Amino acid sequence: MLIDELKLGSITTIIGSGGKTSTVYRLGEKLYERNQSVLLTTTTGMLVPESNPNLKVIIEPDIEMLYKYLSNMDDTYKVFAAKYFIKDDKVKGYENEELMWLKDKIKNLNIIVEGDGSDGKSLKIPEKWEPVVPKSTELTIVVVGWDIIGKPIEEKWIYRSYLLERNKVFNNINKSTDYVNEKMLIKLLENPKGLLKGIPESSTVILLLNKVITYNEIKEAKKMASEVLKKIPQIKKVALGEIRDNIVLIER
Repeated sequence: MLIDELKLGSITTIIGSGGKTSTVYRLGEKLYERNQSVLLTTTTGMLVPESNPNLKVIIEPDIEMLYKYLSNMDDTYKVFAAKYFIKDDKVKGYENEELMWLKDKIKNLNIIVEGDGSDGKSLKIPEKWEPVVPKSTELTIVVVGWDIIGKPIEEKWIYRSYLLERNKVFNNINKSTDYVNEKMLIKLLENPKGLLKGIPESSTVILLLNKVITYNEIKEAKKMASEVLKKIPQIKKVALGEIRDNIVLIER
């Protein structure tokens, strides 16, 4: 199970597109079910969830005050926290240094970070300043939505698709006739300005192929997973399936 890859008292950062936010909440839910305290947050901007009996929402700009709030809570808790609102429904998260400080203060706290934004699309090409992964992240999960396969190479489907040309990711690509395929995704994973950009060297990396549902999709995703593990040593495991339902882990 993907949840078993998270270490107690560590920072896990979710980047990429096609299910990041769902992954953040799903992992937080699973940790809480195991009676572990978890903080859900972001290093960028994120839609604020509604507070409910199983999730307390705290908007607090001072990381030391957040530490005091968490220290005074029950033995086990699940909290979403951010610094301040940037829109009516969107919040700005904490800086790398603040999360590292908090992790040192609360040893057994699991921190799950959304470190990227993708405008709800299933594939994203990162800008120069993206993603924002805390240096002490022990596990980075890179999400790709499998439903991007077969889609045209255009902004409607790929967030910041214009960067493909600027960064010279593909050679001899024709946007009017070519479609996203598995080989393109592997090239994006291999490219220094692609999907693995900004991940600390010390972090373990798992690729999550999300929205893999049908028999044929599972078959093709497993083929790609095998190629990824052969070609890209930085990726230690590939997870595939549907984050809300069932995930299969493939190792070397």
